[in-house]
Amino acid sequence: MTSRTVALTFDDGPGPHTAEVLAVLAEADVRATFFVTGAHVQSRPDLVGRIVAEGHVIGNHTFTHPQDVPGSVPRGHFDRLPAQVQAGQIDDTSEQIVAACGAEPRFFRGPGGHHFSTVTAEIVAARGMSVSHWTADTGDWNAPATLSATFQESMLDAARAAAAAGSSGKHQMVLMHDAKASAEGERELSSFRGNTVAVLPRIIALFRAGGYAFADPLGVVR
Repeated sequence: MTSRTVALTFDDGPGPHTAEVLAVLAEADVRATFFVTGAHVQSRPDLVGRIVAEGHVIGNHTFTHPQDVPGSVPRGHFDRLPAQVQAGQIDDTSEQIVAACGAEPRFFRGPGGHHFSTVTAEIVAARGMSVSHWTADTGDWNAPATLSATFQESMLDAARAAAAAGSSGKHQMVLMHDAKASAEGERELSSFRGNTVAVLPRIIALFRAGGYAFADPLGVVR
């Protein structure tokens, strides 16, 4: 059995590109983790059902994706918001997830990785979840609005670095996005995730060639 494991994770969905991501994963016979927002689950519950039905893991990524950016409601880094606000964001999202697919989320990731406060840890743990950060950020949250071979190569570079870092057996967590949940306008941050879809087969092949098994955020092979 391989000692090398990697979790492919997708944040901010479900969205217009989620079905394309699922198709790539199905073709490669790979399971991933999707950190979904409650608002997007509410809009696309069928995709959440499909995610779970196809063997993937669902994680909680808050309801409205709070950030310290203009237009965010509420505004502020998630782990600095009042405890009751954090709890409400998490609980409302879990409620939508259960309604859509019947599965309770076991993992939580805060918007922008803001999930390191003691308060956040206590809220998450009290709900039977664990906080999941990442070891490699592909940067696709800031992807261009059109297909770009150069940008796809930069994503692949991030995956290569993760594969090298995990060669000694350290579990790797790769951050990607199948949608956009942040409040910035399209001119500031595009919602186009076509580059992620396009490079995903190469990222999968890279880890496979490196002897990696695809796992959940805890390193459990799926």
